[in-house]
Amino acid sequence: MPEKLFTMQPMKKPLKNNFINPDGLNLPPVHSIPDPQSTLQAILKLPLIVAQCCGLFPLCGVTDTSANDLYFTWMAWRTLSCIFSICGSIVMAVFFYYWISMRGLRLENLGSLVFYSTSLFCTILFFKLARVWPKLAQEWQRLEMKFSDYPAVKNKPIKYKIILGVILVVAFVEHSLAVAISFGWISKCTDENLGVNHIKADFPQWFCFVEYNHMKAILVEYFNWVSTFNWNYNDIFIILVSEVLTEKFRQINERIRQAQNNIVGEHFYRMIRIDYTQLSHLCTSLNEAICHLITLSFMSNIMHICIQLYNILRPRETLVEYIYFYFSLGFLLARAVSVSLYASGINDESKVPLTLLHYVSSISYNNEVSRLIQQIHALPIALTGSNFFPVTRNLLISVGGTIIAYELVLIQLPRPLTKADLFLRNATDAQKIAYMCNVSRLCER
Repeated sequence: MPEKLFTMQPMKKPLKNNFINPDGLNLPPVHSIPDPQSTLQAILKLPLIVAQCCGLFPLCGVTDTSANDLYFTWMAWRTLSCIFSICGSIVMAVFFYYWISMRGLRLENLGSLVFYSTSLFCTILFFKLARVWPKLAQEWQRLEMKFSDYPAVKNKPIKYKIILGVILVVAFVEHSLAVAISFGWISKCTDENLGVNHIKADFPQWFCFVEYNHMKAILVEYFNWVSTFNWNYNDIFIILVSEVLTEKFRQINERIRQAQNNIVGEHFYRMIRIDYTQLSHLCTSLNEAICHLITLSFMSNIMHICIQLYNILRPRETLVEYIYFYFSLGFLLARAVSVSLYASGINDESKVPLTLLHYVSSISYNNEVSRLIQQIHALPIALTGSNFFPVTRNLLISVGGTIIAYELVLIQLPRPLTKADLFLRNATDAQKIAYMCNVSRLCER
């Protein structure tokens, strides 16, 4: 009787709803597509809409769910609005530069110089970014599809909306306090035409050379609000994209962490290394797109922090002034620290696999583990400021030390006194108010 080639085996029970990879590693259930609410396109939908309302980031298709629908075109109202904002920022900056050349650069007006310059470059850089963003977003979306097999992201998309809302609300409060100080000084001079006198006092670079009318005042106030928004939005955008990319590295770290107590083969770590490499390429592409925005953010924040530290050391006339300068300094510090921590989170999470891979059991250790360790050591991942400096946690300490050293030197240096300073030093409150009123009237001539 011929020998049986096959034997019937009793059918096993169906497997539970767990993903079994080729190496026999039990992992949580996976999803064929990423969560639509946790994709970059969904997270940046609201921030991009808000930006376009202020003439920034002229990109079409931001309300769609797929990055394939994003595109840039010159013939769109978003593009025309952004060009209008760029022209307005140029005019505001040119008028201020000319005013500075007439009066001379002093520490008191250095903050406004940095503010208008930052707003101008920020608007131009975001216009440039809009032209390359569709390609970067599509690359990001392809990687998100591949990472749908990784452990799901635990964070809620509402977190990004909270970051956007908190920064914008605090920025609005800070700007409102500055306006309140201006109205306070004007009200001591006159009770008539407070709005007109406020505009003239806040924008002498305009109305010392141009005759006042309401249409010009509306345009100047509009561009001032747009400049304030651009100055804050730069930090918001860096924080949001940094956190989204950091989450991808956390997914890789969580997958490695799940494999620590299991026996896995070389195939598992090969796929981990390939995905890690693709993620590092995405980080490089992102850095090429926003590295100048990062440089602008750090330079602007450092300059404004130094200026506000100097301002709070000077005596103030009213409680509102004290509140404004301390509130503004706190806001600047919190925003600068947030940008540093969120952007450096990419570098922190990209190095976590080094620690995890050192705990791989000797049975699972293979050439792919060794290659991944060498790759992480040899090719550190981080965003940079125009490739001048990597954004890491050590950078935050270095910047803090630089600010403190600068402030100590600034305190020790005597400030050159003008005739106005000598007069105001011994003047009474009534004389100071009269002097400020006379200065504001000079712009009416």
